[in-house]
Amino acid sequence: MRIKNFILICLIVSIMVPVQVVNSETNDLSQENTYVGTEDIILDILSSDIDKKVREEYKDNPIRGWEGGRVIQVIYHDDHSYEVWMRVVIHSDINFKEFKEDVIKMKIYPSCGHSEIKCDHEFKIEVIDYEKSDY
Repeated sequence: MRIKNFILICLIVSIMVPVQVVNSETNDLSQENTYVGTEDIILDILSSDIDKKVREEYKDNPIRGWEGGRVIQVIYHDDHSYEVWMRVVIHSDINFKEFKEDVIKMKIYPSCGHSEIKCDHEFKIEVIDYEKSDY
């Protein structure tokens, strides 16, 4: 009799208490599902040099931060280097909604040492020009 009552109570409680089911989503980070564009690659390569230049340009005027903008232009040169113009979004320290877009011009020298293409230089990045804009 006691066992029947216990089973009956358990049955009633299990009916009254909702079952909680958790559905988990898996993120497949394989190369098939990950899209990386040209701008993402360029920003990844140049971000540390851009950061140094932005901090240098704004050392007297505090900013909240910067983020990579759009690539404006890429030019390939005969010396196997690239000139890259890129917009950099600068956020105001006072109001995060205020921002401006500066333009940074950089030159990238990919490492190469091939006699057929007459190229012999190591990987190097140079900041050529930095144009500030107003808020």
